[in-house]
Amino acid sequence: MEEEYPIPKCNVLSIVDIDEEKLPKQTITPEKEIENNELREALERGLSELDHDEASVIKLRYGVCGSIQCNVYEIAEHLKISLPKVGKLEYTALQKLRSKEGLSDFL
Repeated sequence: MEEEYPIPKCNVLSIVDIDEEKLPKQTITPEKEIENNELREALERGLSELDHDEASVIKLRYGVCGSIQCNVYEIAEHLKISLPKVGKLEYTALQKLRSKEGLSDFL
């Protein structure tokens, strides 16, 4: 059974901390919205095919799939692994994701 890691409290702003009223208004075209959805789905498929630790590192490192973006030190502490292990997992995971259709153009 794979161990589930709770989301760590990293030293970065979350979406909740941002006052949306102060952000510049951006208009997303329907084409861009479709592209974003396709990328999100491709990323979720790619992450589901990674080893659990690889997926955890990518989610935490890049703040995807609802995770908060963390630095390598925070990831190592949270997952209780060494810094070199975090780097190795990230490198391996990115190599695997780059080979996936729909992601290679973005990574």
